[in-house]
Amino acid sequence: MRKIVTLRSDIMIKYADKNDLETLKKYEHCISKSELKNSINTKRILVMYNNDVFIGWLRFNLFCDNIPFMNMLYFLKKYRGKGYGRQLLSYWEKEMSKYN
Repeated sequence: MRKIVTLRSDIMIKYADKNDLETLKKYEHCISKSELKNSINTKRILVMYNNDVFIGWLRFNLFCDNIPFMNMLYFLKKYRGKGYGRQLLSYWEKEMSKYN
């Protein structure tokens, strides 16, 4: 589940790690910095890159410890409306199917 996926040669999705923390801190204002670190440590954030440039993320949690639900889906303005959200959501749904 904690793999890096390359959708095309220019698009990459991966679980956020400590290297993504500073970038996520710039944009993720809905949770505290400590919760952001916790979400990264528990592999509950997927990040998406286009040509090695951060473009957005998906953050999720588990209801009753086994039912995934999405808390946040966010893309930087210049990457909105281009289908990236659909790609990230589709990947996340496949990853979360293990909980069913």
